Amino acid sequence: IEGDWFTVGVVGMKSMPKTATSGVKFAVWRIFDLEQSSVAMILFDDAFLSHYNLQEGSVVAIFNPIFLVSRADDTVSLKISSSGQLAKIGMSLSYGHCFALRENNLSCKNVINIEKGRYCAYHIKKKTAKSTRMVLN
Repeated sequence: IEGDWFTVGVVGMKSMPKTATSGVKFAVWRIFDLEQSSVAMILFDDAFLSHYNLQEGSVVAIFNPIFLVSRADDTVSLKISSSGQLAKIGMSLSYGHCFALRENNLSCKNVINIEKGRYCAYHIKKKTAKSTRMVLN
């Protein structure tokens, strides 16, 4: 993308801090639109040091990230290294996690928009697949 640009999203899932083979610490976050879309964002250097403690549910603006394209599946990730490439705008009132239990009886971790329902797309599909019934006239 030519020129300056930014995007806005909600911090969803955050990895634990990791260390690259070069010894540099980084973290991978998932940025959501609270619909069906998300993108991975990798924080390095000053961006990692300055912003790692942001909470899930934070609404953030991301400025001029570097695009990383996976050779394996053509997915795009965003890479930021400078603390000025990320700014917290506030907290999302619509951010939440699916209320369903997984098969191991632990809570589902999928991010949802709580204003639109209590369950993620996976658990809605699973529930409707189980509850098919035949209607006879």
